Amino acid sequence: MSHVSEFGGAERVLLNLGAALARRGYKVILCAPVGELMDMASREQGLCCVEIPAVARKDVSGALAHIISVIKANIIIYRAVLRDYGIRAIVINAPRAGVYFFPVLMCFFKVNRLSLAHDVVGRKSPDYFFSLWMRRIRVQILPVSEAIANSLDISKKQVLPNPVFCRRFFGGRRAHRFVKLGIITNIAEWKGHLLALDAISPLLNMDHDLSYEVYGKVLDMNEEPYFQRLLQKLNKIPNCRFAGYAEDPQNAYSRIDVVIQSSLRSEQPLTLSEAISAGCHIVSPSKGGEVEVIRCWPEATWFERGDVESLRNAIVKAIDRVRTRGVIVTHRDYMRWLGEHTEENWINHFLSFLDLKNDG
Repeated sequence: MSHVSEFGGAERVLLNLGAALARRGYKVILCAPVGELMDMASREQGLCCVEIPAVARKDVSGALAHIISVIKANIIIYRAVLRDYGIRAIVINAPRAGVYFFPVLMCFFKVNRLSLAHDVVGRKSPDYFFSLWMRRIRVQILPVSEAIANSLDISKKQVLPNPVFCRRFFGGRRAHRFVKLGIITNIAEWKGHLLALDAISPLLNMDHDLSYEVYGKVLDMNEEPYFQRLLQKLNKIPNCRFAGYAEDPQNAYSRIDVVIQSSLRSEQPLTLSEAISAGCHIVSPSKGGEVEVIRCWPEATWFERGDVESLRNAIVKAIDRVRTRGVIVTHRDYMRWLGEHTEENWINHFLSFLDLKNDG
């Protein structure tokens, strides 16, 4: 169940979870607003889909219309899913989807109720309070990293790390003068694009053998003003551009030497898994869910999250490393990094939370 229609990282996890369960013989129904997520679910994965109204993330001006849409969604969920199908488990894509209150209030039915938590959020965030509320009514929260579990005071035993969906390993890079910096991520203010540009722009102004490209994955319509500010700033810096939307992020990363993870809050970003499978050097915050993703990857440079000077110094180190020795990673490095984070282990871990492992 998703409260949004776009196909960001959290939605990709939800879709891959549904597809993996369907391949094991479980009947899977996706409830989501019409959009890219539903299109991918029905067209590429063949899942049964039910349309429900979207939940606006930021626009609260139409409070009455918002409440009405939530009520309609709950009626649809009851009629189309819970009444007509023998649902054994409900998976909510994020705590905020708890506004679809009918599924999470199934206290008198034998229905497992779980919510995936993808971000480390502040204590005043709606997601945080939804997490507390759902835990009080016995909805199990499954964070995707230990950093998120700590922020919500959840046992590390309940962590469900994201699997690695990447198809192949591209290999590293040879040493060369012209270094390509970049990132492929959702277009949203908290992703820290402007912070990265503040750190990179002096380097690009001095060194014309550098370039920086920003690729998009998803643009939330509420983020349009931010996107326009980002484009204006990109256009003022030499060898810096918005490169469009990457339909195949892993392939796009194969053309980037140094990936700059500038997110302003901690999570367990799928984008880093894609960058690692493409053999990139990664510049990442030194604390949070990113550290859990990178783990033993030998090509990483760390900085203090939100600190422009620290980020700039880390980028300089990464550039020097690429120019002097390249990005030296092998398939053996990749397999060592991959470890147990396969889809098979991931789905077994998930089913163990539901106690459905032998009930396909």
